[in-house]
Amino acid sequence: IIEYALSSLDQSWAMEFRMLSAAGEYRWILGQGKVTEFNLEGKPLRASGIHQDITQRKRDQQNLRDKEQQYRDLFNNMGSGVAIHTALGGGERFIIDDLNSILLSKTGVTFESAIGKEVSDVFPGVESTGLLDVFRRVHKTGTAESLPMFQYRDETINIWVDCYIYKLRSGKIVAIHNDRTEEKNAGDALEEKNLHFEQIINLAVDAFFLWDLEERIITVNQQALELSGYSRDELLGQKAAFLFSTQQLKKKPLNYAALKNGSVVVADRELLRKNGATVPIEMHSKMMPDGVVQSFFRDMTEHKKSKNVLLKNQADLKKRGKQLEETNIALKVLVKQSEQNKKEFEEAVAANVLNLIDPHLRMLKKSDLNKKQANHVQIIESTLDNLVSPFVRTSMVMELKLSPAEVQVANLVKQGKSTKRIADLLNLSPQTIDKHRSHIRKKIGITNKKISLRALLATCN
Repeated sequence: IIEYALSSLDQSWAMEFRMLSAAGEYRWILGQGKVTEFNLEGKPLRASGIHQDITQRKRDQQNLRDKEQQYRDLFNNMGSGVAIHTALGGGERFIIDDLNSILLSKTGVTFESAIGKEVSDVFPGVESTGLLDVFRRVHKTGTAESLPMFQYRDETINIWVDCYIYKLRSGKIVAIHNDRTEEKNAGDALEEKNLHFEQIINLAVDAFFLWDLEERIITVNQQALELSGYSRDELLGQKAAFLFSTQQLKKKPLNYAALKNGSVVVADRELLRKNGATVPIEMHSKMMPDGVVQSFFRDMTEHKKSKNVLLKNQADLKKRGKQLEETNIALKVLVKQSEQNKKEFEEAVAANVLNLIDPHLRMLKKSDLNKKQANHVQIIESTLDNLVSPFVRTSMVMELKLSPAEVQVANLVKQGKSTKRIADLLNLSPQTIDKHRSHIRKKIGITNKKISLRALLATCN
């Protein structure tokens, strides 16, 4: 190097090298020199220089490099995202000096695209989160601040974070970002599950109680409030025994041993209401794997009343059954006699019509009758026929309360007579016949239905 320096235009040199000292250790030496005298031809004649021990400086430089590497390793392997910023414009704007690898991976931003850029250019959603306002306050006051969990969103990033911001002696602003997205999602999922659970238990017909490991009430539904008479705040935190009288618990203690064995415990108890009254309940309890006990209380008040009424009714029915059995025997005798009397009456009516009236009608039909008279004879004959037919004797006429005119019209409809023909036979207008037909359909219950009146009447034979 020295020879090169002597032959160069600069004719000076500086070099670092190691030299073995008298103590037997190698020391770093900085050798520097320069040509100080030349001959007439301009060639170097004399040079001077110094050797400086720079071992400590070399060590300091290595220590600095080691510490820088340690800082970089720590910086990039932190569990939190870290960004270092330099303030511009008196602390109104901030540029990004450094970002660790965690923050880069969480945001998807590259190191090259972010360094030296303004925060709002790299993360356009930062202004709306209030984070820049915190940067400005911390830069101005020097007092560190925390920003509780918030959502950061822009076109490419959607995360939940909380931040801790502080100021270095150099004036730089450090922001530590903790990703809370999974925590927020888990919290939202838990909140949704709790909401669904609350909706389900509030839809239950029975009162619902949830007890913790210390036998204290931690959840109730609306039915539990109504059954006990207490408010939610009055119930939460109370021991299970709070809902039962001391006397009852001495007589019938709560069976926690069976619950711990995983059994469903069913017990009849009396719930002690806030006003001092008691309510008979059926209590169903089950201990869950986490030790929490679920209990459903069913109000048995109405059930007990119904049971007492049922027992009384059963006794009354047994008594009345014996009476009805005796009455039934008597009724059977009466019904049998009534049917016999009815049969004899019908036979008498039919015989009288056939023997007393029918011969005269046949003779009258053979006589010289005009058209109108013949029509009346035909009506009389039809009516008499119906008197002894099943149609006239059916309960339908009684139930429907057909008028005499409607009975005549119904008989003629059943025989297949048209409205015009019926009007001629009864010496009435077609409109009147239609009115009677309408009344008959209404009484039968087939108004506005596509059912043949004639076909329906024919089924009554």
